[in-house]
Amino acid sequence: MPANLAILSDPTKNTCPSFEDEEYSAIRQALIAGHQGPDAMTDEAAVAKLKETWTNSNARKIEAWNQQEAQRKEREAEEERAAQEAAAAEQERKRMEKEAEDEAERKAAEKKKPKINSFDANKSISSYIEPRPSSFAINKLDNLGYVELDYFTDRGCRQAQEEVEQASHNTTFGLTSLGGNGASDSGGLGLQPLSSLRPLKGIRRDQDLSWSETVSAKNTMISWMFKSKAWPEQHVQCTAKFFWALENHPIRKTSALGDRIVVVYGARARREWFDALERNEGFNLALIDESLMRSIADEVLEAARRAETEAVKRSVGRPRGSGKQKAVVETGPKRPPGRPRGSGKRKRADSEQDSDDLGVLQVKRGPGRPPKNVLGRVSVINLQGQKIRVAGNGRYNQAFMLEGSSSRSGSGLSNSSITSRQRSPLPTNVFSVHPRPTLPLPRTQAQAPQTTLPTHIEAEVVPLEPGEDPQHFVCDVDGHDVDEDVDDDDGDGSHCLENEASGEGIGVNEERPSGDEEEDEVDPDDALQDNPLSNESQKREPRAPWLLVVFNSLSAEARKRTTKGVPLLYTETQSFWFVHKSAYLILRAAGFPIPQLLYNPRFFLWDPLALETVPCPYCKTPLVRHGQISYPRQVVDFDSPFWIIGFRYRCPSCRHAKSNQHTVTFQSWDSRIIKVLSPPLAAEFPAELSWRSGMSRSLAEWMRSCFQAGMGAKQFTDVILAQHTLYHDKRRLQYLHTIVPRTLSTWIQNQKFAACLPYDDRSPEGFHGFVPSASWFRMIYDRMIEEHQSEILQHTAMLPLNVGAIDHSFKFSKQLARAKHEPVFPGLLTITNENGEIRTCHLVTTTGHSQSEPILMSATESLDMYGHPQPSAMYTDNISGDKALLEDAFNSALTQDVISVGEKYTHLEKLEIPPEVSVLVMKTVPQIDEVCKSILDDVLRGGEPVAIGFDSEWNVDYLANDRIRHQGPTALVQFAYRNAVGDMIAEGYLPSQLRAVLESPKVLKVGRMIDTDVANLRATGGITGPLHGIVDLAKLAKQRCVINSIRTTSLADLVARVLHRQLVKNSSEKISNTLF
Repeated sequence: MPANLAILSDPTKNTCPSFEDEEYSAIRQALIAGHQGPDAMTDEAAVAKLKETWTNSNARKIEAWNQQEAQRKEREAEEERAAQEAAAAEQERKRMEKEAEDEAERKAAEKKKPKINSFDANKSISSYIEPRPSSFAINKLDNLGYVELDYFTDRGCRQAQEEVEQASHNTTFGLTSLGGNGASDSGGLGLQPLSSLRPLKGIRRDQDLSWSETVSAKNTMISWMFKSKAWPEQHVQCTAKFFWALENHPIRKTSALGDRIVVVYGARARREWFDALERNEGFNLALIDESLMRSIADEVLEAARRAETEAVKRSVGRPRGSGKQKAVVETGPKRPPGRPRGSGKRKRADSEQDSDDLGVLQVKRGPGRPPKNVLGRVSVINLQGQKIRVAGNGRYNQAFMLEGSSSRSGSGLSNSSITSRQRSPLPTNVFSVHPRPTLPLPRTQAQAPQTTLPTHIEAEVVPLEPGEDPQHFVCDVDGHDVDEDVDDDDGDGSHCLENEASGEGIGVNEERPSGDEEEDEVDPDDALQDNPLSNESQKREPRAPWLLVVFNSLSAEARKRTTKGVPLLYTETQSFWFVHKSAYLILRAAGFPIPQLLYNPRFFLWDPLALETVPCPYCKTPLVRHGQISYPRQVVDFDSPFWIIGFRYRCPSCRHAKSNQHTVTFQSWDSRIIKVLSPPLAAEFPAELSWRSGMSRSLAEWMRSCFQAGMGAKQFTDVILAQHTLYHDKRRLQYLHTIVPRTLSTWIQNQKFAACLPYDDRSPEGFHGFVPSASWFRMIYDRMIEEHQSEILQHTAMLPLNVGAIDHSFKFSKQLARAKHEPVFPGLLTITNENGEIRTCHLVTTTGHSQSEPILMSATESLDMYGHPQPSAMYTDNISGDKALLEDAFNSALTQDVISVGEKYTHLEKLEIPPEVSVLVMKTVPQIDEVCKSILDDVLRGGEPVAIGFDSEWNVDYLANDRIRHQGPTALVQFAYRNAVGDMIAEGYLPSQLRAVLESPKVLKVGRMIDTDVANLRATGGITGPLHGIVDLAKLAKQRCVINSIRTTSLADLVARVLHRQLVKNSSEKISNTLF
């Protein structure tokens, strides 16, 4: 077809014509006539030729159509692209015009003074408001001048605020130069508020400030320097680096007056820096000149010595107030006159004679002053083989607790209930020693009668550690250790694995140093745990000397930092852990091995402030470093402990509640510090801590898995203790294998290897092994659960319940508090799913359905909320009682597609009440008499006996195992007569007409097992005479040869045999207290 002609219709939709039709006969004849060939063309061949011709022609049309469509689409795409480009160009033109207009408007707006800036409606005020210095200080700062740091302290900011409130609110103006900073600038004069031109009164010099005030002031000053657009960024950075260099200068740690020295240096250097900038001789302020620092240090030390000398000098004459003073009279009960009873010579002689009769040797004190009980010093060898001397207990004190001894006054312990607790692994030899004198008690205790220890005793020596209170008893009533976990017996005589475990742990926790570190903010997670502040006299044993050696060495490495203050351990090893050496290589490198080398403790360095800004948990102010914590923190792991090296941080804004100073400090492992860190950094902290103890997070997670798998806390403690002891014994065996080949050479040289002490040895050379008790592990577990309570509840609410089980538990309620010896919650209702997971758990005051129904309804709502299907099956130990409740609660999901395997004749159709039969409930006596009278009237009119269906119901006390405990009187009588089924109820007695119906022989009472109903009804209604017309359907069926056995045939069997229907009796309806 011609190329210039367009195809108007789609040829793919064309259909081939029917060339066999009559209308195409002329074409076929013409084709036949024009055929050339040896054979003549038939009519069918002509039709085929026409179809072939049409098909080829239509194929060419389709090809042309496709080309035409492709060209059309390409043309339309080109037109659309051109239109888009034109639209984009038009949009770009409009945008440029809009930007030009906006720029013009912005320039015009800049020339005008705005009245007030806009605000963000979704943004609230910041949690921290920065102190605002005086206008004078801000004005000098904007003019690039020197400003005293006291303007930026809290004191200076408060004074500025007070003056602003008392002034005339900037209504007084003064003249100021509008030129530059120099005096030669001629920029004219202008008006400025007088408050920005007048300095505050009483501003102190920089060298008169304390170090804490300097740190607080420099933070505020640098912040305002950033806010001021006049200061170059280079100068601001230089000032910040200058104060950082002062804060981290070594002289602050090596000298007692280090803070004073760096304050004076900072004041003079900053003043000189501003003067040099004005002379155009500026220098780098951040570079500390050590020679100037030393000269200033000498000057400060000399001034301190002079001040001390002046303080020692005393004026001539007696000091004021040193004359005779009146005696201080102490208040309290007056002692009766005369000598105290029992203090005479005869009484003392009799007491000594009694002691001699008992064979007690009176040991007299030697002449001279008794020696002081001072701490000795012990020699140890560190890991590098260098001998050092570490303070420790040079000898054991002669103080002890003994069985049967008298208790301390006011302790509340009987003489026979105190059991000694050995605190050190000493040999249990028996000594005859003289006890230490009883220490004086406080005034409140000294007024009570006191008892003293006997003068001669035989007991196991229990040495006291340095600083330990000798009057503090370490045992409680019945001789149980204070850390011992004592469980109450259930009283059922059962024997469980939990009772076989001890769970006592081992060792004594180490001392928490006192001093300024006790002023740290108390961690709220530890406030209710093993907090020793409740009794400050209780102190633990000091840390082992070998541990302090390693701690001091690693602390020195922790002080090596980069220019940004990051420890080299973090940057070089990319780890928070110090390198842990191999025990074999340590022994191999040691010339003369000692057991302490194998202790090889692991250390973890925790300094998050070096990695990111740490805000104050209270005011969100960035914390500043306040030195290193002087003791390591012990953490229990799977088979060995590790120790944490931490730091103390101080808030420059918060004030201490007692001193009203900026001394609020936090430890780097404080739980509140961990919570304010970024989640990736907080995840690196490896421990769960209490007040003195701690456990690794990996061990805590494993403990949770053990508890969930059924392991008790006592068993878990014994397992951890076994692992720690095993690890120590392996190292001990490794040490013995190392020294065995060297024993001969050392014997020749008259040398001896040190013995490897047991795991729980508390001597200076011992390992000081420690594993917490079971109660401590339970406390940590409870705290973990409480911390994740919301997540656990959310997870529980999202669990499925495809197949559930409901049960009441009564063991848990025994552990709860009681009110007047009665449990407040007698039961615990639990619903579990097909995976054994608890889906719902509630304390209930009763096991009745009134408490269970709201719980099941809430479970149904929770399943719908989270898109879970309702349960398809439920397990219960009270099927008859709980079936209806469960079916109603779960929206009949339990009855859908259920085939009852306990019911018979399920293949038959169910027997239903015909629609023409009505059910009437007669509750009053007149109603019952009227119905019964109508039955009797029918008998009188017809003269023939009539039959009525008869049945009765009574209340029962139903047990959980489908057994009846007690049967009550008849509560319901049912008649089936004609097309009405009447349920007649009488209160306590039988109406007269009902009694007449029951006694009439012409009213046949028909039913199954009707004898039982009649007997119960006779007892209820007081019927003494015989009842006639009683017909049992089973007996009648037996007479008619329908059944073989009366005893085994029920009413459902008769219905199936006679009516060919299934009689369904729902147990929840049959056994119920509902009376319509």
